Amino acid sequence: MTFLRSKLVIVITTLICCFGTVISCKKQSQEKTKVIVTEEAKKTADSLFEAGRQFYYKREFNASVHTFLKADSLYQQQANIKRSLKSRINIATALQATYIENDSIERFLKAGIPLIERISKETLEIAEYYNKLQGVSYAAGNYAAAKSFAEKAFMHLVKIENQHTEAYKAAYSHTLHALTINEQELFNYKAAEESAKLAVGYARRNNYNVFNAEMELFTTYVLADYNTKARDQLDHIESEDLVDEKDIFTTFDFYRAKIEFYTKTKDYKVAFKAVNDLQKIIDESGYKEHFSQWYFTQIKSDLFLEIGMNHKVISFIENLQIEPTYENATVGYRSGDFLRLAKAHYNLSAFEPNHDEQWQENIQKALNLHVSEASQTNDFFKEVSFKNARFKDFLYTRLLFKAKTSFAVYQKTNNEKYLKIALHTFKEAHANLKTLGARSDEDEFIKPAEFNQFYNDLLLAFHQKWTETKDKKLFFDALTISDESKNVFILNELKRTSEKKLFDNIPIEIRKKEASLQAQIDATIFTKENESIQKEFNALKAKIREKYPKYYALKYTDEVAIEEVVSTQLKGYNCISYTVTNDYIFIFNYNAGNLKFDKILLDQTLRNTLTMYLGFVSLNVGDSYKEYNNALYKVILEKYIDSEKPTVLLLDGALNLIPFDVFRECVAYKKPFVRLNNLRQNIYNPQKKVAKTIVFAPLFVKNEESKHAIPLPSSYEEATTIESLTSATMKTGELALKQTFIETSHTYDIIHLTTHSEVDFELPLQSKIIFYAEGNQSPSDYILKAKSLYDMSFPADLVTLSSCESGGGTNENGKGLQSIANAFNYAGAKSTVMSLWKISDKTTAIIMGLFYENLKTGMDKATALQRAKEMYIAQTDDENFRHPYYWAGFVISGDISPIVFPETSNMYYYYIFAIILVLFVFWILYKRRKMTKLP
Repeated sequence: MTFLRSKLVIVITTLICCFGTVISCKKQSQEKTKVIVTEEAKKTADSLFEAGRQFYYKREFNASVHTFLKADSLYQQQANIKRSLKSRINIATALQATYIENDSIERFLKAGIPLIERISKETLEIAEYYNKLQGVSYAAGNYAAAKSFAEKAFMHLVKIENQHTEAYKAAYSHTLHALTINEQELFNYKAAEESAKLAVGYARRNNYNVFNAEMELFTTYVLADYNTKARDQLDHIESEDLVDEKDIFTTFDFYRAKIEFYTKTKDYKVAFKAVNDLQKIIDESGYKEHFSQWYFTQIKSDLFLEIGMNHKVISFIENLQIEPTYENATVGYRSGDFLRLAKAHYNLSAFEPNHDEQWQENIQKALNLHVSEASQTNDFFKEVSFKNARFKDFLYTRLLFKAKTSFAVYQKTNNEKYLKIALHTFKEAHANLKTLGARSDEDEFIKPAEFNQFYNDLLLAFHQKWTETKDKKLFFDALTISDESKNVFILNELKRTSEKKLFDNIPIEIRKKEASLQAQIDATIFTKENESIQKEFNALKAKIREKYPKYYALKYTDEVAIEEVVSTQLKGYNCISYTVTNDYIFIFNYNAGNLKFDKILLDQTLRNTLTMYLGFVSLNVGDSYKEYNNALYKVILEKYIDSEKPTVLLLDGALNLIPFDVFRECVAYKKPFVRLNNLRQNIYNPQKKVAKTIVFAPLFVKNEESKHAIPLPSSYEEATTIESLTSATMKTGELALKQTFIETSHTYDIIHLTTHSEVDFELPLQSKIIFYAEGNQSPSDYILKAKSLYDMSFPADLVTLSSCESGGGTNENGKGLQSIANAFNYAGAKSTVMSLWKISDKTTAIIMGLFYENLKTGMDKATALQRAKEMYIAQTDDENFRHPYYWAGFVISGDISPIVFPETSNMYYYYIFAIILVLFVFWILYKRRKMTKLP
């Protein structure tokens, strides 16, 4: 068997290497010579095709592969591309049955893509070929590639004229299924739900595979933890009696999702009943051996793990692993089984002796399957890099288990070896999390509570080591992870966006070659040919580095270490970084080489203090805030403040909404507070150019049916004040249009918006800025949503958002505070001034005027804003209007460099005076002439 598989691999490799040349030569020869195909040759090819099918049905897969290869060769000679594609689809199917690596099969199928270009019009075979590529890529764990192939299949299907055949329905239904499962694997559950609903609609309209489509929608809900939708969908399937037990594959998938759903919702009695029902169906089917040994064991083991029946889990998995065909299972499947064994043995180690060695052995076996043979080790304590690991979507849970259990053992035993390997494994898990964030559009691969708990455990382990060693490297390792955890997903999105912006400058042939080589490297990982491909790729990167340095820097240059960033760019600042997890607030403080790394228990008292403080300080309710202000100051700032330096704040969670300026009531601190989204954000990069300013002030909108028609009486005063100070371009009233903003604002250095904004706390990307609107306009004509800002470019030195709650929003794990202000920052704005809550437009106009006056004198932005608030308080006679509600909500984030404004010219006044003077002289002369003429 092994010998035959080796021969097949050689055959596939040879075909892949030669296929492109063969197609090219045949295409050239066919252009010169018309190929004559005899009926006998057609019959020979067709008979070979049919023989290949028969071999497959007899489970003689190797003979099937060789026979289809011969048929494929003849069909290509006859220019019968449709049948050639069919042959290659069948070759791939037979190869999968022999357990050839799917990566090799994927490369074989990709080599046939040029054949598609030789088909003149849309045909079903093209869609079927892409569907097969999708299936093989999916099985290989290349989910992004699989998704693209499914999308191509769908694009071809919608162009086919005759859409009423059974073959078309099968292809269309399969493609929608493929789109759904790919989105599931990429953790894009909203997209998966959308595709699944399309499949249900198509199935219902055509009465085709209804059960399959409804089942996949149910599975999506279960995977996404949409429990209410899942229960409703399950009730719908069972009430309509849609389960078709003759379709054993779909029935199994349905029961698998059903058991998982009841296990997740802890309805174990119903879960066990579903297990027994499925067992009965399997026993009565013709697929007993396949299902009971390969899949059903996994489902039952997960249920038994959940309820603590660990010995049963061990018995199930170990009996399965001794089966002769088990080694042919996928990496994800086998590593999952080793993880189940590791969990069961670890659970038992608390009560029974001799299990420690076994859980450690099994988790190592699980992790070894994800790395090359050279990187594999049986030594539990050996540090291994998983940078080039395969099947990374499965890897995270394996790494997390090892990290958490190692740290737990350390806490019990004080054995330093466990702490050391826990720290290393947590770092690897964090790196894996970043990789998953880069490829998932919705970032649903980890739930918010799990995210917080992961970084809670990780930072707890680092803090434990810090208390023992006070090691500088450890501090910066922990600070780096803490900093990245706040933006781990959004930074990957920004990198992709930046890449797109640079694409226009890179020749298409270079980008294609780059993508091709990267795909080949991924596909040939752990093989000999990988080395030569990597060499070619390095040569291409050297060429890119020389000719397109910006593109190279973005894609291939490792970022500067955090230690270098804070010791150089933040040298003159006191830097305080906060990370909020489930149980603690972790505080990092770097100040001229002095390091502090603390944890504060986030108990119910502290949670209540935060809630009450934010409520009282953002409302004008007297001095109620003071008590909580003092309490918070002592907990989160007193120990870290340095009265001689400006303070850089990196905030997290609810701390984003705290107005730190109010803490000045507790301490004599005269320096500004500056917020950064992450430590790599520039804080001081002065520009010599004279800044161009634009002001948008709709004043109020005319849509009488809209709540946006609230007048802003001080808005015009604010706008004209800024105009007089900065020589700004004014877009007031009906000139303050959304489209004008989109088309022109990116050309200005300062963008000032004095208008309405609204925060959507449930869906923060739906938060909006309101521009001028006529009564008959639709909302899309005058509303700009935060989501749109991420796709725009604002390379401004300063964006001032003089609008309600522009700095407020929802904190999303891995993305930081999702607010309108941060959307501008991610779109390229170097700094933003924003408000944390709704503030009176009259107060806003005063503070904004003072802010720009201070900027005009050369103050940096942070100092200018701080002084503006102090000046407002000093010149306000009414004690009520000195409450923090009126001024403390304005904060600045990002680059605080001073701005150079145009010199305000006085020549206009000189001209007026000169004209008046000339007129006066003429009047005097006129009067004198008139007087001399009198008799």
